[in-house]
Amino acid sequence: EELIQTLRQALDNSQEAIGTKNGFVIVTMEDDFSPEQHYQRGISSFTQYFKQQYFTKAPECWVVVILSARPWHLVNATESLYPTVDLPEYAPFLGYYNPADNLIMATGGRAGYGTLLHELIHALIIADFPDAPAWLNEGLASLYERTKWKGNKLVTLPNWRMDRMREFNVSSLQQLSDDAEGLGLHSPAIADFRLLFLFLDHKGLMSDFYTRVKTSMPDVSISQILANYDITESDWRQFLQETFASYRAEIARQSGALSHPDEIKYVQQALKATVNPNLVVDGDWGANTDKALTDFQRQQGLEPDGIMGPKTAAKLKAVYERKRVSSLPDS
Repeated sequence: EELIQTLRQALDNSQEAIGTKNGFVIVTMEDDFSPEQHYQRGISSFTQYFKQQYFTKAPECWVVVILSARPWHLVNATESLYPTVDLPEYAPFLGYYNPADNLIMATGGRAGYGTLLHELIHALIIADFPDAPAWLNEGLASLYERTKWKGNKLVTLPNWRMDRMREFNVSSLQQLSDDAEGLGLHSPAIADFRLLFLFLDHKGLMSDFYTRVKTSMPDVSISQILANYDITESDWRQFLQETFASYRAEIARQSGALSHPDEIKYVQQALKATVNPNLVVDGDWGANTDKALTDFQRQQGLEPDGIMGPKTAAKLKAVYERKRVSSLPDS
């Protein structure tokens, strides 16, 4: 109760809702779903799955989860809780985990919970394996940013982090092992580890890999662990070739659509505000979103190719933010 009162005072938002459930304090900021709904849709089954697959120790303190479908509400909440932190105000999605307060801030809801799952992994891994190396911590978190349930299995999928990667530039297995020590959470090489974990997960080995790393610290050797699985460089390269080809084909089928559901939702919100007030904001890139984007491109004198390229993205963001600012009431 004291924690809830502290949050209410710090956030000072009349549209917030707060609920508690099984070790979580869930706060929603002007959101479509209640804390209970978010728990059932985005926390409960995922947390149980992660515990079964990886984590033997649960967090000893309450995990605070602050959620909203609209990132600017989370930016405002961050400014209230952590005034010295500078965040990009109009990013299409937002997420972070503060281990000092055991607090997660994330967008999530109708468009999915990829951002929340990323931060949830951080909260669970720090309780179970506080000395986890950065490449394991961040790589495992980013592995679950795009998933689908298949029976009782949470299937991990290629995601937007591959958009600017090419398979021939991905590190070899030996390079990954050699370069692991000293990598920070924000190292570009983490993207290669995410692909390695996708590879291992598709082989049903990721849970065992996590346990082997945990039990072999601090002298962990990725190459030695992979040798136990009889995985060769040829296997790795074949996986990369097939995965990138499949992902490119998926994106091509969607006419260059984005793959991150929170980013899609942001684009839909912008298109709804600028060209089509009837557009449904659901995080799925379909024909109506495609048409709204080409209408916007024609409106702005851009090539109407239906692709969210750099020029279109910059123009849409600028027009949308001008419209948002002009609609705000005078202070």
